[in-house]
Amino acid sequence: MTRIFFKNVTFFGLGLAVLTAAGGSFIRGAVFGSAVMIGAIWIFLNSYFLFRLIELGMNQSTNRKNNIFLLTVLKFPVLYLAGYFILRGRYFPVTGIVLGLSVFMAALVAVWAWSSK
Repeated sequence: MTRIFFKNVTFFGLGLAVLTAAGGSFIRGAVFGSAVMIGAIWIFLNSYFLFRLIELGMNQSTNRKNNIFLLTVLKFPVLYLAGYFILRGRYFPVTGIVLGLSVFMAALVAVWAWSSK
């Protein structure tokens, strides 16, 4: 995956998430719109750390041991614990969080399909 691909996914995915959150806020309230954005930001960070780990793992030319360790510590315990506490807190509706995750993943698939032409 190239940096341009992830940049396109980021702009398209977060733009689509903002539009979805605005619509969700209008229809179901501000908490629902916030849940959509929380889900989109969480999946953005998760996919960013995953792409960076893959990129660093495939790159043989740099001294990457510290970077891989830092990204692994941020991705697995910190990001997943944050996701656990977001879901456990029950402040944000789960449907809004899942909608935010889905919108960002749909944007990723759309950019991938568009770039593979």
